[in-house]
Amino acid sequence: MGRFLRDIRRDSNRIPELALFATAELAMEASRRAWRQTWRDRGRLALHFMLVCGVASVFGVLITDGGLWTALAAPESLKSVFVGICNGVGVMLYFRLVVMHGYRRRLREEMVQLGIPICVHCGYDLRGLTESRCPECGRAFDSKRLTGPIVPTHPGETT
Repeated sequence: MGRFLRDIRRDSNRIPELALFATAELAMEASRRAWRQTWRDRGRLALHFMLVCGVASVFGVLITDGGLWTALAAPESLKSVFVGICNGVGVMLYFRLVVMHGYRRRLREEMVQLGIPICVHCGYDLRGLTESRCPECGRAFDSKRLTGPIVPTHPGETT
């Protein structure tokens, strides 16, 4: 590659799966494919987004129109601002819980296809296990996946 490539494996404190890739190029390419697959499912994402915004709006309206708003002695002019803040928090939670969960799940599927033995459900590193059940989440997996190439656990580590 002729362009500068940031090593996204350093983001492993937020996305621990990235640390399991042998090279920055492999991590970046798998990450791109996972994002593409996540955003292809726009219909489901849009439905979840509308649901989250609807719940946040209802929560905000219940607070402002119920007795709690007057009990707090909050000014009437801030009602719409509060409902907007509830929606903003809802959108942030939506991105964190729904979109990032889908991305990480698809990233794990990419890792399995590349031969990196990882639990698709929880992200547990499956190397060195003797039985075909993830010790983290308890789900069964195909032990044939464990024959993939051994890659460093952390960037810069050698095997």
